Amino acid sequence: MGKKEGARPRGQRRSSISSSVPGWQNLGPLLPTGKPFVRRARNGTTGEEAVLKFLSDQRSERQQRFFAEARRMNGMTPTPGVLPVLDIDCADEERPQWYVMPLAESLKGVLDEVESLQEVVAPFVVLADTLAALESEGIYHRDIKPDNLFWHDGGPVLADFGIAYWGEPGPTQPVEKVGPMGFLAPEMYTAGTDAGEVGASADVYGLAQTLYVVARREGRYPPGGPLRADEEVYAFRQWQDTRGISGFRHVLEAATCVTPSARLTMAELARQLRVWLQLERDSPILPRSSDNRILGRGFFDDMFRQLERDKQATVRDMAHALDKLADEYFSAGDDATEGGKNDWLGKHEWPEQPAGTVGVEGVRFVYHVEDPAEGRRVVLGAETEGGTVSFAVELQKFASTQWQLVWQSATTPRHQMRLPSVQQELAGLMNQVMDQLTQYGY
Repeated sequence: MGKKEGARPRGQRRSSISSSVPGWQNLGPLLPTGKPFVRRARNGTTGEEAVLKFLSDQRSERQQRFFAEARRMNGMTPTPGVLPVLDIDCADEERPQWYVMPLAESLKGVLDEVESLQEVVAPFVVLADTLAALESEGIYHRDIKPDNLFWHDGGPVLADFGIAYWGEPGPTQPVEKVGPMGFLAPEMYTAGTDAGEVGASADVYGLAQTLYVVARREGRYPPGGPLRADEEVYAFRQWQDTRGISGFRHVLEAATCVTPSARLTMAELARQLRVWLQLERDSPILPRSSDNRILGRGFFDDMFRQLERDKQATVRDMAHALDKLADEYFSAGDDATEGGKNDWLGKHEWPEQPAGTVGVEGVRFVYHVEDPAEGRRVVLGAETEGGTVSFAVELQKFASTQWQLVWQSATTPRHQMRLPSVQQELAGLMNQVMDQLTQYGY
């Protein structure tokens, strides 16, 4: 019977993740729901607790990554800004099965407790300096994310160099995605064996996205893509809105450009953050109060901006529908124009606001198109509530000195604004108007 493919050669030693190793007692998984190959350990002599990491995957390329990580991190110890290795498997120097690191605190956990935005940013200057120094030696981390940044011995440190580039081709496949989802630079999705050449700019992107997540204090992942300084979706709602926030956001945007060559270098990112800290040293940016974060000025500003964006998009859809109708049925007339509440002649029963929605209630607006030569007009109205919109339309004629109602539609079901169903509903309403125009001989 042949040897099973991928089986370990006879005599090759492999440590069990449940066993202790020379000098260290294995205390079990580091976290109850964490990776089983990352263990809590205690030094048999000093009693010091640490983290014991085992080789976890017997696939060839994963083994090579682990061996490289263990050897290289051990070789870098001590390097400022990098989590040191305390001990390593010496039975086979080329194929270590485990290594030990200090028990460190999550950097995000530490910075969640600081009082000012400047205190959040300062450790990232140290990390950027560290990454710039590694870059000068041809080393790129390629896995920058909050889970791999720690606080140890009074300062921030990098850890987990499992997919790092060490200045030479590694086991990465030619079209393999390299890096963490959510923090991964666009060019790294198919970087593969080219990842070394673009690793420096990718580390800038990852560090900036990580800083954004840690500073924003809302969720575990960034929204994705460049962090646009002028778009509300990327705003820092947890912090007081000051001029300093704007400068900080522009640094993050410059560090997350889609094109690698347009991004800040790591050294320049460190410099820009350092300059920002210097400029803002006398003006601490503090958190909004809890009440303000939930229902404060920032909340209502965002809500009204959203309402205005929704209204403008809905108005464009309404005007387009009316103009298309006028082009086909009216002999002459103006483009769709905004009207007022007095343009309504009928009574309309608007549907209730959907349960669970939040927003400004009962906002109504009207647009119409007229055919002066024929004395007719179509009046289209909308009522928005909780981010949804309902429509109704009236066909009117001019008699003597005033407009008179000829026909009105029922109000439509509510639709979430800016979605394609709004345009579909408007097209249906215009078809009803066309039927009425034909029926009345227009």
